[in-house]
Amino acid sequence: MTFTASNALGKNTASFKIVVGPSICLTPPMGWNSWNNFGPRIDDATIRAEADGMVSTGLVDHGWTYICMDDNWQGERDEQGTIHANAKFPDMKALTDYIHGKGLKAGIYSGPGTYSCDGEEASYQHEDQDAATYAAWVEDYLKYDMCSYSLMIPLELSRMCAPLLSPTMKRR
Repeated sequence: MTFTASNALGKNTASFKIVVGPSICLTPPMGWNSWNNFGPRIDDATIRAEADGMVSTGLVDHGWTYICMDDNWQGERDEQGTIHANAKFPDMKALTDYIHGKGLKAGIYSGPGTYSCDGEEASYQHEDQDAATYAAWVEDYLKYDMCSYSLMIPLELSRMCAPLLSPTMKRR
């Protein structure tokens, strides 16, 4: 199939191959996210109970596969900068193992900014380190929220673009 897009900046055409078959996902990724019902009131027991519910209600048999722990699991970073869970989550690897043991996939939450949407520790300047931590916990999915980073974008863009501005251009 060929698509063509055009606007005031120009025109571009590209070919796409449409693939259908048993090697692709038959449903979009579906699952449960803690924020919708519990907000900051989540803990290890709640996540485990929701995983149990996903299985006992049969949702897992209809493509519901993710148990995603949203904001408010974060604790402090240690001296090396490694993120740790707060006291409500005593063993993140054990929690993920429990979810996997139910035949489900585990998701976790962070963002590229300094803080999460609810003011918890996020991944700014710890991106690789956090990715390694989530991999060690065997997380399958990462919800990466832009809350505090969206406030940082104008500052970052001004730093990157300042050398490109002509002396007559007005800086904001």
